[in-house]
Amino acid sequence: MSGWPRHIWRLLLIFAGGIFIFLMIYATLRLTIYSSFVRVERQQALDAMGRCEAALNSEISRISAMCHDWGMWDDAYKYVKDKNESFIAANLSNTLFDSNQLNMICFAKIDGEIIFSDKFDLESKANFKLKDMTGTKVQGDFLKMLRLQSPDSRLSGFITTEKGHFIAISNPVLTTHGQGPILGAIIMGRLVDKKLVDEMSEKTGLHIEMLPGVKNGLKGEALPLSGEKYSIRELSHELLNVEWTVKDINGNSAFAFSINIKRNITRNGTSAIWLAMLILIGLGTIVTAMIHLFLGRNFPSEEIAFRHGWSVRSVLIIMVILVFGSSLSAFMYHVFKKNEADSLIKDFERNEAAPVVAGIEQKLQTLEDNIDSTIRLFETDEHVNREEFRNFTAKVLERNRDVKAFDWVPRVLRGERSDYESKASEELNREFHFTEKSPDGRMVVTGERDEYFPVYYFEPRAGNLESAGLDNYSEPTRKAMLDKSRSTGQRILAVNLKLVQDKSKKPGFLLFNPVYKGNIPVDSPENRFANIMGFVVMVFHMDDTVGSMLSDSNHRNLSLEISDAGEGGSEKAIIYSDGEKKFGIYKGGEVVRKFDFGGRSLLVRCWPTMKYVKEHTGRTPYYVMSIGLLITIVMTLLVYSHIQGTLKESER
Repeated sequence: MSGWPRHIWRLLLIFAGGIFIFLMIYATLRLTIYSSFVRVERQQALDAMGRCEAALNSEISRISAMCHDWGMWDDAYKYVKDKNESFIAANLSNTLFDSNQLNMICFAKIDGEIIFSDKFDLESKANFKLKDMTGTKVQGDFLKMLRLQSPDSRLSGFITTEKGHFIAISNPVLTTHGQGPILGAIIMGRLVDKKLVDEMSEKTGLHIEMLPGVKNGLKGEALPLSGEKYSIRELSHELLNVEWTVKDINGNSAFAFSINIKRNITRNGTSAIWLAMLILIGLGTIVTAMIHLFLGRNFPSEEIAFRHGWSVRSVLIIMVILVFGSSLSAFMYHVFKKNEADSLIKDFERNEAAPVVAGIEQKLQTLEDNIDSTIRLFETDEHVNREEFRNFTAKVLERNRDVKAFDWVPRVLRGERSDYESKASEELNREFHFTEKSPDGRMVVTGERDEYFPVYYFEPRAGNLESAGLDNYSEPTRKAMLDKSRSTGQRILAVNLKLVQDKSKKPGFLLFNPVYKGNIPVDSPENRFANIMGFVVMVFHMDDTVGSMLSDSNHRNLSLEISDAGEGGSEKAIIYSDGEKKFGIYKGGEVVRKFDFGGRSLLVRCWPTMKYVKEHTGRTPYYVMSIGLLITIVMTLLVYSHIQGTLKESER
C-alpha cells in the first residue's frame, strides 16, 4: 500500500504537466498568433472596402469621360445655341440611356434654363420624372452642377432626390475644338441603386449592401475598431463588418456601403493550431504507450543495464520519443509553412496583383477612349487644320501627361506631296519635307513613291520636331502595320520602337488608328484600303504609362512584367519590366492575367517581393514547431521521471 502515494503523486505530476502545456499554448495563441490573425483580418476587410470604392470611382470616371466627350461636340454646341429638334431625334433616344447605363441627361443654360431633360429607369425601361429637373428651370442641388466658370471646369458629386441618390457629372458645352463662349452645361447622372451595387459586387467579388447614410447603421451589439476612412465592426466571432459612408455634394452623409467579411482567418488559423496541438499530444501519447508496451514484450526482463541502472529498453523509449516528437514537429512546421505560402499567394493575387492589373487595363482603355475622341474630330470635319488639332489634343494631353505625342498621319498621293510640304513649311515657319531614316541612321528626304503617310500634325511640338515629316511607309515594319490596320479597320499597336524624336533609351510605342473618308462605303478590306484618309497616332512609353499608376506601395510589394502573347499564346516580346527589385522577387508566387490592347493580347505577370513576403507571413509555423518540441520535451521528462521512480522502487 505504501506505493500508492507515490503513484498518486506521479499521476498528479503528469496531470499538472498537461495543464501547464495547455496553459502555455493558450497564452501563446492569445498573445501572439491570435492577435496577428486579427490584424490580418482587419487589413483584409479594409482592402475589400477599398476595392468597393475603386469600383465606384471607376463608374464615376466612365460617366465623366462620356460627359466630357458630349460636352466638346459641335452638334451639341449648336443644339444649346439654336435648340434644333433634329439633334434630339438623332441622339437622345432611350437607347442612349440603356446602352451607356445612364439614368439622366440634361442640357441647360448656365442660368438654369432647361433645354432638354430626360430620365430613364434601367430596370423597368421606362421614363420617370424628377422634381428638381422638371419644368423650365433646374432646381435644388442640381443648380450647383452649373457653376462652371471656365472651359476646363468639371463638376461631380452625389445628389439626393426623391428617386434616390444620383452620381451627377457636369461639363460645359463647347465646340469640338474646346472653344466657347460657354453657352450651357450638360449634366449626366446615374442612380446609385441595386443595379449599380450588383455591378460593383460582380466586379469586386464581394457582397456589397447599400445602407442609409447613418454611420454604424447596423443593429445589434458590435465592437467598433479604429479606422480612418472606413468603420470596422466586430459583429461576432464569425463576422466582421466594414462600412463606408459616402457624402453628398453638401458634405452630408448620403448613403453607406456595407460589407460583411467572414472571419475565416482567425477561425481556421486557431482551429489549425489547436488541431496541430492535439495531434502532437495525441500521437505522442499513443506512440509513447506503444513503444513502452512493445519494448516491454520484446525485451527480456534480465537485460544489460547501463550506468545508474538504466536498461536498454528505458534508453530506447527516451530516444524514440525524442526522435518521433522532433520529426513530427518538423513535419507540422512544413505543413503550416506550405499552407501559409498558399494563403500568401491568394492574398497577393486578390489585394495586390488583381487591382494593379485592373488599373493597367483601365488605363490602357482610357488611352483608347481618348484616341477615339480625337478620331471623332476628323469624322466630324475632314478638313481639320493644324491649329484646331493643336487645341483639341491639348485637352487630351493635359489629362494624360504620360502620352508623349498625338500625330495626324494623312494619306498623301504622289501629286499632292509638294502642296503638303509647302503648306506645312508656311504653318510651322520652318522647312518641312517628307523624310525617312537612311541606313546610317540619318534623316533624309524620302524618295518618290505613289503614296506617303507622313507625320503631318504633331502635338506637343516641343520635343517632337524631329519626327515631323517622317514617312511611316518608308519603314517595312510600320508599312506592314499600316496596311493591316487600313484593311481591317482595327487599331494596331507597334511596340519597342526607337523613336526618332526620343533621346532616351526607353522603347517607344505607337498606337495607329485608321480614319476613313466620310460617306464612302468601307464594308470590305478593298474599300477600306482604298478609302483611308489617314491615321491618328498616339505616341507613348509603356514605362511612363504603367509607372504613372504604380504607387510606392506597389513598387515595394510586387514586381511586374508585361509581354505580348502573340498568336497561339506564344510570347513574342517583353514590352514592360520593372527589372530586378531591390527588395528581391519571390518567384514561387507568379500571378498571370491576360487582356487585349491595340490588337494584341497582353500577358501581365506579377510576383510578390521578398519584402512583401516577409511582411505578410507570420510566426505560426515556428510556434507550431516550438509547441511540438515543448510537448516532446515535457513528455520525455515525464517518462524520465517515471523510469527514475521505478528504479528507486526496485532498489528498495
